[in-house]
Formats: sequence, C-alpha cells, structure tokens
Amino acid sequence: MKPVKICTENPSFPLSEVFRGHDWKLSGGTKQACVLAAGFILALDAKTVAEIGVWQGFSSLMLAKALACNTEDGLLVSIDISARNMKNSISSVENIPVRHKTIVSDSMDADYDSILEGRKIDLAFIDGNHEYEYAMFDINKCCSFLVDWGVMIVHDYSKTAHPGVYAAVNDFTKKTGYSMFYIDENRESTDYRTAIIQKKGNY
Repeated sequence: MKPVKICTENPSFPLSEVFRGHDWKLSGGTKQACVLAAGFILALDAKTVAEIGVWQGFSSLMLAKALACNTEDGLLVSIDISARNMKNSISSVENIPVRHKTIVSDSMDADYDSILEGRKIDLAFIDGNHEYEYAMFDINKCCSFLVDWGVMIVHDYSKTAHPGVYAAVNDFTKKTGYSMFYIDENRESTDYRTAIIQKKGNY
C-alpha cells in the first residue's frame, strides 16, 4: 500500500493532480465522498475501479483522475441505468488517460464477468438505486469481484433519507464481519453519511 499524505501544496503530490481543473458545482456531500474515493485509489495503488451510479459525472471525473495518477493501464467501469447520466460521465472522463467502459443498464442486469475482462476491482464507488434490494445487490456483487483488502465506498448512508442503503450496509457488515466506518457529509441532515467497507483478506 502506498503511503499517502494529504499535502496539496506540493504540486508533485498525486492528489494535487486529482484536484486540479475540476469545478465544485455539486453538493458538499458528493464532493467529500469523491475526494475520499480518490484518496483511497491512490493509497491502494488501484488499477481497476467500478462505479455504480454516475449522476452528473463528478464521481467519474475524480475516480478517473486518481486512476491516471497510478497507472497507464487504469480501467474505470461505470454503470448507470440513465443514458443522460452516462453522457455526463463520458464527457467528464474523455480527456483523462484511462480506459473508461460505460454500461447503460440496470446494475442487476450487468454482466460483470464480461465487463471486467477477468480483472478484480480494487475500489468500488456505489451510488446507484437506493432501495434496499438494489443497494444490497450492488454491495454483494462488487464485493464478489473485490480484491482482498479492497474498499467499497457507499454513498448516501442515511437512516432517515435513504433507509434502504443504511440497512443494506449494516446487514452486509454484520453478516460478513467486514470493517466499516463512515464520515459525516456536509449537509443539513445530520445523519447523511458515506460508508467505507473494507473486504477482509489473508495477510
């Protein structure tokens, strides 16, 4: 694992490249989660990242920029049911030197074996359908392709606003015993959070 220090004043530090050149028009909570994901990509020396739900494309941008700092063979897989959202994702990533596979599909119908081309996922950013059944499916599916000690970042972990996501994260971590922590998001609702789950592996 790479040692990562948050020191954006250093222009040669990878996070400086991630931060440079993007706008900050999205909500504070989304920005925080995406910056956190970028930091994990660098820390894990990630080569393959999966993104479930792309919305305005900001998460795609941040994930791709961090991947490009790590490797010339980075693969970002983005899945979203909305063709309009996917256009946002594609335009966000088009000038970043990573391979970007985009799948306009319900995440439950996506063929992950084919999409990932035999690769394992180092990090998954999950922000898709927030109903319990979908959130649990996305977490389980991504975990099945996740490397040992890989990370899943689950956005909108909120008991009041998105109880399906909240329950799915809690049920999954209780069942698996995987480590989980969360960060509070910069929103008016006090329980808006982003959950971080790490898959156990062998030392």
